[in-house]
Amino acid sequence: MAAMLEAAMTTELPEAALDYEQPTLCLLIGLCRELQRAADTDPFYLACRTASRLLGVDLSTANRWLYLLVQDGVLNEVTKGSKKTRQASRYRYLGDL
Repeated sequence: MAAMLEAAMTTELPEAALDYEQPTLCLLIGLCRELQRAADTDPFYLACRTASRLLGVDLSTANRWLYLLVQDGVLNEVTKGSKKTRQASRYRYLGDL
């Protein structure tokens, strides 16, 4: 994950991120793009706790941002994660790769 975050930080922002003003949210979009590139056509796992830790934001902020990106059509939530199954949500990035 650290390598994906580094790639997101050192490459140009995705077009999908240009609609948002918050730099850390834009970085999350870049991270999702890198995760999708690594997963190829498969969905990727991303827990809001992992996003929170990597981005240095609180858990509720990471959760709200992931929800926002799904609502805005940047991400598709393929499967919802849960504490019971101990599985992270799986997403597919819908923006430019």
